[in-house]
Amino acid sequence: MAPIKKRTTARAKSARAARPSTAALPKPDGISSLPSSKRDKQKIKHSSFVSKIEKSSAKTQKRRRPNNKLVANLESLADALPDAATAGELETSQARILQPKVKLESMKRTKGAKKRKEKLDKLEKERFNANLAQLIAGQHSRAMCRVTWKPSPSSRNNQVRPYNISPPGQCWNTVNIVLSAQITWFPMNILGAKGLQTALCCVMHRGNLPKDYYRLIIDDYTHRLFSARLPNICLFLPLDFVPIMNLAAVLPSPKASLSVQSLPIPAPASKELLIKVSTIGLNAIEAKIAKLAAIPVAYPAILGSSYTGTVEALGSAITNYCIGARVLVSKRFGTTGNQYSAYQSYVLAAAEEKMVIRIPEGSDEAVLASLVMNASCVPGLFSGQLGLRRPAEEIPAVGTEEKKKILIYGGSSSFGQLSVRYLCRAGYAVTTTASPRHVNRVCELGVDDAVDHTLPSQQIIQELKARGPYEVVVDMISTPQTILITSQVLKAQGGGILYATQPSFAPEDLPDGVQRVFKAWSEPLYEQENERLLEWVIEEYLPFGIQKGWIVAQPVDRVQAGLAGIDGALENLLSNAEGSGKRFVVNV
Repeated sequence: MAPIKKRTTARAKSARAARPSTAALPKPDGISSLPSSKRDKQKIKHSSFVSKIEKSSAKTQKRRRPNNKLVANLESLADALPDAATAGELETSQARILQPKVKLESMKRTKGAKKRKEKLDKLEKERFNANLAQLIAGQHSRAMCRVTWKPSPSSRNNQVRPYNISPPGQCWNTVNIVLSAQITWFPMNILGAKGLQTALCCVMHRGNLPKDYYRLIIDDYTHRLFSARLPNICLFLPLDFVPIMNLAAVLPSPKASLSVQSLPIPAPASKELLIKVSTIGLNAIEAKIAKLAAIPVAYPAILGSSYTGTVEALGSAITNYCIGARVLVSKRFGTTGNQYSAYQSYVLAAAEEKMVIRIPEGSDEAVLASLVMNASCVPGLFSGQLGLRRPAEEIPAVGTEEKKKILIYGGSSSFGQLSVRYLCRAGYAVTTTASPRHVNRVCELGVDDAVDHTLPSQQIIQELKARGPYEVVVDMISTPQTILITSQVLKAQGGGILYATQPSFAPEDLPDGVQRVFKAWSEPLYEQENERLLEWVIEEYLPFGIQKGWIVAQPVDRVQAGLAGIDGALENLLSNAEGSGKRFVVNV
């Protein structure tokens, strides 16, 4: 029989409805706040897994009680260390482990690809070095290109606004270039022959404008070279980039040692050239200035007059030179300013001085740099000042007894050898002095007579008098001892002018009727009446004189220490000033 439930009465139903319903049991917050979906279950499972990992890695700190002693001691630790043999094997094995198992290649491994890449990188670095050097120099030329800042598409103002880039005075590993709101005209010869390839890519931030409001677009290759930020552009160069600096051997005070310092690269004016020096020729007068303070100069001083190099930048008014040309330079006497002196990496040369000579192909720059100062003085003295023939002119057919006699005292010196060769090739009878060690060399130059200058002074005077009289007497040494000898020779033939190659550093007792004359003997070349002589010297004598036999190359000692070796070379030059005419050059 089915169970029978008592029927609820109406009174019980009304009473149940009046009572409040029972509250639901509370659920955990983490469960009630998440819906029971598949993604939520995965998230809970992942969180639980991460929690287990964290608990397993966290170790509880354990402390050793004082009564529990350590098992290890110093002896056991020493025994655990590897010996010398195993230590080397261990380092080798560790180094082998650290090496990658697979060698990564950033380009296709085709034949010659790596060599081509290295060649391309080298060319780009050289181009960038040259362009940056010109950029620092602040050079301007006739070929100009306008550089503007291009707004980004997100800019509210679509106007193109130019800005002026002011080159810095010198270059560090990071180059700072300051901007000002002016129109910019950028020289093409700075940016490179192929257009805007100076390697400058920058993002500008000025005022309240967005960071990428202006962008200078120049070359895609620059993105791989360095990056930049504004308002001060900082060029971050690659690690293997060599910063461009102007190193100079500076004379800080009289008779002090020369020290190598880093100076700003000078900027050429409209009629000047910026030359990167490759070889410096040292001269005896420079050694006397540095070590004896023979001629007063402004300190700190940079010395040097003779050098060869490559044209790096041109003034706006220069038309007859090009960047990259190899030139031979002799600074004009009296030119002031350290930026024009040779003992540094970058030198300014004034084109108006005209003694900037293109070097012929195949010429030895060291020989040319060692001779250019004295070689320019030879035609200035004998042809410009005295009006004598030069080697290129026709020699009249006369007998030996009818030749004009010229006395060159000190024919084995550098200036003396150049003078002897010049006069002999011009058809004059030359008498000179030399030591027994060098007499053969001066005879090879073509002299008629050579007197031993190691003899007593009175005997030298008698020997020279017997070979006179002389149309011209030149003392190539010009010390008080030699001036005494040559002045006595002039006195014996009635007096005259004694031509010297350096000023008087002490009082000299000259005989009556004898006048001592000294000046920079290259200066007569710049006189108006010697204009054609100067052209011949620049175009023929200096560049091709060795080939044509007018100049004989002299022994050259190449200083290997660069600018740091100039100080020691000047000491050697001073001790050999009256010797064999040996020349010293410095490779920069």
